[in-house]
Amino acid sequence: MLPLRLIRLYAFCRLDVPHPQVYVRAAMRDYNVKQLAQEITELSDALSVVSNITEQDSIFGSRDRIAMPDETLYFKTGSDRDKALLLYTLLQHSSIVDAESVIGLSNENSFVSHQGKWINLENLSLLSAAPLKLKILFNARATHI
Repeated sequence: MLPLRLIRLYAFCRLDVPHPQVYVRAAMRDYNVKQLAQEITELSDALSVVSNITEQDSIFGSRDRIAMPDETLYFKTGSDRDKALLLYTLLQHSSIVDAESVIGLSNENSFVSHQGKWINLENLSLLSAAPLKLKILFNARATHI
């Protein structure tokens, strides 16, 4: 059984938990995001959805907590962390799914890997190499620190 302190961290969607992949698993269950992902046939489609979230603040007021993709879409705002989870979820439910895709977090930014490229969530640019100083990598299966 998890200690109460850890249960609180997960309940508040904190990212400083031992298994952040639970947030990916929760995000993957959202019906609205699944439906939206059916229209995604190439990476630019998913990037377009994320770029339409123009506000930069998390609904929680902190980059240390992560909002679920349906919250980010509904409130039309999200930190780079929130948008990374949204992008990852959209891609995983789309026809261009990449089983090796991961979310990567550094102190300054968030990234999503997809088909050998890294997407920088600060400006949605593509990087050909893994970003430096990633402090955590995770997807629905595992966490790598």
